[in-house]
Amino acid sequence: MAPEKQPIILYHGGDTLQMERVIQKIRKEQFGDEEIERKDFDAGAGEIPQAIEELLSLSLFSSNKIVVIKRIKKPARAKSAQSTTNSRKKKTDPFSSLADFINKPRGSTPLIMFCEAKSDIPKPIETALGKKRIAELKKTTPAEIRKAILRRCEQQNVTLKNNAFEYILECCGDNAEAAQRETQKLLLWAKEGQTVTIEDCRLLIQKEIEEDIWAVSNSVAAKDAEKALLALGQSIELGKAPQEIVGQLSKLFRDLLQCKALTTEKVPPSEWEKRTGMRGWGLDLKMRESKRFTIEALRDGVSRLQQADEDIKGNKLDINFALERAIMDLCGAAAKDSMS
Repeated sequence: MAPEKQPIILYHGGDTLQMERVIQKIRKEQFGDEEIERKDFDAGAGEIPQAIEELLSLSLFSSNKIVVIKRIKKPARAKSAQSTTNSRKKKTDPFSSLADFINKPRGSTPLIMFCEAKSDIPKPIETALGKKRIAELKKTTPAEIRKAILRRCEQQNVTLKNNAFEYILECCGDNAEAAQRETQKLLLWAKEGQTVTIEDCRLLIQKEIEEDIWAVSNSVAAKDAEKALLALGQSIELGKAPQEIVGQLSKLFRDLLQCKALTTEKVPPSEWEKRTGMRGWGLDLKMRESKRFTIEALRDGVSRLQQADEDIKGNKLDINFALERAIMDLCGAAAKDSMS
């Protein structure tokens, strides 16, 4: 049985590996080795209301539950608004609703929240938590990343050849999230007792340009035009032609649209591979990421990227300008769609 005390805490900084460590630490402290149900929500995708609903509901599968909210970030300040509009927004502001729950929690479900930087914490949340329930996470060091990769491989009885291990480290650098993702991909592919070679890694490990394409789409989902353009610039710096970037973004948005349609149409998981032509880890990733968009936003994204491709091929606009405009339009469409 879980202790009566209900931990509610927000962490800023860190990375995916450190987030998982604190979640597991709190889980162990609260529930020991008992089975739990874990529910993850993305504040950047507007899922705070669902998180609050989950906190107030009983678990269907276990008497123990943990709720995790990631990507907490204060909203951009509006330039101007009427007082009646401000009043209405305040009443429906999800951060104010979450602060109300923190001030008067119901039930005993632990609530663990994460944001990128301390400056991202919305004022209502900061006030409700107080200093004692806000903590900083340090980023995972390269040495810790190396140990984590080897530990996960050892747990599955998979061996990495030296040059394969170095290839993973070279691709992921000091990015703990990338290292965790790529190691998990390798382990889903490798059989128990298998030795992974550098050739295997070259086929499976995500390249830097793919990482940046995902960074663009993630920023669009978060309606963060500044980060989306920064990720776009990084892709161009890596030597990718704008036409190639548009092509990769277009394919990504078409895949996400396909995946979103599966859940919208309530297609059984057994038919997903046949309907999409995707499988395994790639399908799982895109199904998960498609949840960050509405189907309307994805349709609009496919259309806008197609227009950008036509503008570039027809020399109607400067190539870089056409690409930047497409990204700005995508962020604007996502923001508009989130308010409808």
